Amino acid sequence: MPSIILVGGTCIALFIAALREEAECDEHFGAAYTDYMKTTKRFIPFVW
Repeated sequence: MPSIILVGGTCIALFIAALREEAECDEHFGAAYTDYMKTTKRFIPFVW
């Protein structure tokens, strides 16, 4: 049971970190990064 909690917490932390990094890249690169995000997936290419 503790391992399930650890894995779940890690997944949530990774997702939050990815969202923050995307926001930071969007601020830095602007429209070019927004266009890039439309053509690529967040974690697994062609899936998610």
